[in-house]
Amino acid sequence: MKPPRRSFRAPSTLGLVALACAPLIVACGSGGGGGGGEGGSVDVLIGDAPADELLAFRATIDSLRLVRQDGLVSSDVIIEPVELELLGLTESLHWLTSLSVQPGTYTSVILGFEPASYVAVAQDGSPIAVNATSNALTMQFPTPFVVGAGSYDRLSIDVDLAASLTGDLQNPPLIFDPNGTISDDSSSNDSLSIDEFKGLVKGFSTNNKTVNVQAYVDDDLQISLGLVKVEIAPTTLLVDDDGTVFPNSNAFFAMLVHNQTLLEVHGLLDGQGDVVATKIEIEDQSAGVGSSNQVKIEGLVLALDSDSFELAIAEIEKAAAIALPVLASYGNPGSIEVSYNANTKFYLDSNTPTTAASLAVGQKVDVRFSSFSVQPFPAAKVEIESDGAEFEGFTTDLAGLPASFEMRLYSSSHWIPDTVASSSTDVTVDTIGAALVLKTKNDPAIAAADLVLGIKVEVEGQVAGGSTPSAPVIDASKVKVKAGRFEGVVTDVDALAGTMTVVGSVEQTFGSGVSSGTVAFELEPGCVYEQDASSAATLQAAFDGLGANEILEVRVEGIGTGFAGQARAFYVRAEIEED
Repeated sequence: MKPPRRSFRAPSTLGLVALACAPLIVACGSGGGGGGGEGGSVDVLIGDAPADELLAFRATIDSLRLVRQDGLVSSDVIIEPVELELLGLTESLHWLTSLSVQPGTYTSVILGFEPASYVAVAQDGSPIAVNATSNALTMQFPTPFVVGAGSYDRLSIDVDLAASLTGDLQNPPLIFDPNGTISDDSSSNDSLSIDEFKGLVKGFSTNNKTVNVQAYVDDDLQISLGLVKVEIAPTTLLVDDDGTVFPNSNAFFAMLVHNQTLLEVHGLLDGQGDVVATKIEIEDQSAGVGSSNQVKIEGLVLALDSDSFELAIAEIEKAAAIALPVLASYGNPGSIEVSYNANTKFYLDSNTPTTAASLAVGQKVDVRFSSFSVQPFPAAKVEIESDGAEFEGFTTDLAGLPASFEMRLYSSSHWIPDTVASSSTDVTVDTIGAALVLKTKNDPAIAAADLVLGIKVEVEGQVAGGSTPSAPVIDASKVKVKAGRFEGVVTDVDALAGTMTVVGSVEQTFGSGVSSGTVAFELEPGCVYEQDASSAATLQAAFDGLGANEILEVRVEGIGTGFAGQARAFYVRAEIEED
């Protein structure tokens, strides 16, 4: 069991009420509790498994309910609706809420979305209509979630947009049917990468290199997370409000003013509920008032000049009340022109200072503007979220492996000017020195030789010198392979041989050779199991123990082997169901 949260941490005031008569309480403050003794402290975070071909997908979370083992359901534990851009949360998690929960055993969580809040954005910044078949997502814990008195726990929600969205970008609307999973990270000592949060300084220790921050979920400082202890490491990047990097932590601490200094914190949430900062930036020295009119927009670089670039708008992250009327005066464009000069600050991955020379077409960037009234809008700061451009498509020729392979882009990706002529153009991807990962649970590393024809890939890198739009070459720094997804019923398991046979349908391609019907899966040694199985052995036991009217349904993620009807499984979610 994790040690209890530090006593200064004050979770949100939230109440749970039962659908039946028995009380079920989420208490206020650490050490609270209702009807059953001191509560446990729980942080809830949310991330996303990415969807192909979209620049952004926004939705508003308006409710979160816990279901106890005895069937009691909590009231909503979300104080105010939280708007999220989910595609920006593929590498980090958004801190959704912090609460104190009555001790007990919980089996599931119900996440609610605000109807009509869904906004999809294509790669060129144009909006795509979305219709929802449901506004609620029920997620079962793989094993019952147990909360103890005075305990500390972390829950991670993964909204799988690839599984949630169906339809054709060329023929909207897209259909949103929420799909996702929840994980209890209480038993893991691993730190979780969290997206930035804002907060006011509430005390600090220069000697201990810590800052107590009154943290907030939102940029408007309306939804509190409580008091968070932030630890500053020797490698933490410390930045002043003008973009200047502090020479050392003592210079940073000298600028902090209790209840006045507003900070933006990036970092890792550890197993005790504290944050180890990777970057801290002073927003202003007036409790948030001074930075409230600074527009911040996340987007994609579409074109690049010596002193400006075109930015496809993914999300207005800050000061939307200022930005929206201005954009409306321009006819609500999907992209805007951004200017920069010698005074503009540039960063790589939010924590490494760089220069404008690092800008490239296809990069995802966060831009903070010095003013926002007339195009070109002047940038005060540009954070480059990806080192190189990203090219999404599918493999078409593997003859050059392991040194290279051929791919073609999705039809919505050929807009990148002067790089690839069209979606029918063969793109050579140089994989020498590139990291390859399979996009599924834990992002396992794979070898270039594991690629199969027709598998979806996202390539990060730069266009090689000398290549042309008709014969482009990409020097890849990273290749992310989209895992195939198969759903069906298990007909055989051999744990000793490491195999499983499933009859069902392909929901996401495994590459050539795998289609709906019967598929023989090789269970990888590092395969992740969830729900009614935790290993190949327990999967075998679940299958062997099925009753006369029971079946074992699975969701399998992995990659094809190149042979007909065969694939490798890196993730298996198994559920025993009545036939």
